[in-house]
Amino acid sequence: MISIFLEKERSDMQTSELSSSDVIGLMQDVLKAASPIVEYADSLYTNSESLNISKDSAEEKLSQPFSTKGVVFRMLKSGEWREAAFGDLRDKSKILTEVKDRANFDPISDHAVQNISRGKPWKIDVEKVGKKDPRNLEPTEKLELVKRYFEVAKSQDARIINVDSNYAERREERIFVNSEGSELRALVTRVHFFLLSMAKENDRVEYDYLVNGMTGGLEILDEILDDEKAKEVSKKAIQLLGAGQVPTGTFNVVLDPQMAGTFAHESFGHGCEADQVLRGRSYLINYLNKKLGPEEFNLYDDGTMSRGYGSLVFDDEGNPPHKTMIVEKGVLCRFLNDRMSAEEMNAVPTGNARRESYKRTCYVRMTNTCVESGDYSFEELLKETGDGIYLERANSGVEDPIGGNMQLKSKRSWRIKNGELSEPFSTTVLSGKVLDFVANIRGISGQSDFQTQAGTCGKGHEDYVSVSDGGSYLASRAIIGQG
Repeated sequence: MISIFLEKERSDMQTSELSSSDVIGLMQDVLKAASPIVEYADSLYTNSESLNISKDSAEEKLSQPFSTKGVVFRMLKSGEWREAAFGDLRDKSKILTEVKDRANFDPISDHAVQNISRGKPWKIDVEKVGKKDPRNLEPTEKLELVKRYFEVAKSQDARIINVDSNYAERREERIFVNSEGSELRALVTRVHFFLLSMAKENDRVEYDYLVNGMTGGLEILDEILDDEKAKEVSKKAIQLLGAGQVPTGTFNVVLDPQMAGTFAHESFGHGCEADQVLRGRSYLINYLNKKLGPEEFNLYDDGTMSRGYGSLVFDDEGNPPHKTMIVEKGVLCRFLNDRMSAEEMNAVPTGNARRESYKRTCYVRMTNTCVESGDYSFEELLKETGDGIYLERANSGVEDPIGGNMQLKSKRSWRIKNGELSEPFSTTVLSGKVLDFVANIRGISGQSDFQTQAGTCGKGHEDYVSVSDGGSYLASRAIIGQG
């Protein structure tokens, strides 16, 4: 069955008549009315429009979901936040009344923090749509691109029973205004592509995939995709049909850049979000300024990364993004902070306060989280490993910021024998204690191997934001299990 549909752009509010300058003026007027009553106030406008196109053996879909537009006003009084969110901005008097009502509140709880980290006011107005603005290509032309790579992957072998080819783009406008005098606006586009090939022989089914995305325009597809890469996905799926089961136990391991990035995000990054630390929900709470691993181990979060899928112009509290060294020369040196946690920790905001949209809560969130490259080559890491397991193609990761356990799954792995790759294995699970894994790091390969992968990250299984993670090849020791 083939079904193609294009929904007209709709919004969950009626603000199409409001320009960006209109929105800024409204935000300034409302904050001016609320500011004398509270210690601090800010406002965030978000306008997110997305397009998703997919094709598999059953159907083709070209859909444009509703856009999400609105403003949230936030006020701090005696250490307590109050918020008011609006999807309809046409009735200014109603907005003023509701926000002033929030600003006049009597705090209902005692809070240890009576203030937030302050910053100098700044202004910026930028648009980052890349060299090839996605809007300059018709949706039907993007569908043809999706169909093309479906056919390339599907035609490689009769054992390829299905292919999922998917293109996604998002266009996000964010405006931030606060009582300190900051006035910020950014328009950013993100492009993402996913290709999965499923192979079957007798009763066995395996798959392989290609996925990545970046901040920018359609020119990034030239780096993510070509015919040979699409063919390789199907070839790797076929190869897995003959792969054996990985041996279990504790082994020396080498992780590919995808697996290293998944480790950086899932196993380490979540434990470094300061709101989790302050709630006592991080296994890293007692390790600040302590040596965890070798000097060559450095891990960072960088919201300024060029074309990073999680990169920002400013975070949702109006802070500029930073490259934040979380681990430097093996020492845990800082956490990721928003304004509130920075004040409590006597630190500075790191540009990691993020909301999914104006409708959702602002949390400390990662942006682009990576293991920094080292000096080894991949071949040198294999030789140093001797005998062990090489894991590639990250499949999933489970966070455990409280217990500090790790569980990462790879779609494919290989036996390392006498410093060389030998037979392949199917789905493999890497587990153990994060701090044991870090302490056992034996080397990381160079910058030429560095790669990132794009995706979304939730907080408590919702509140999804765009992120990426990455690294180079990384050698350590861990428990290996079958997936």
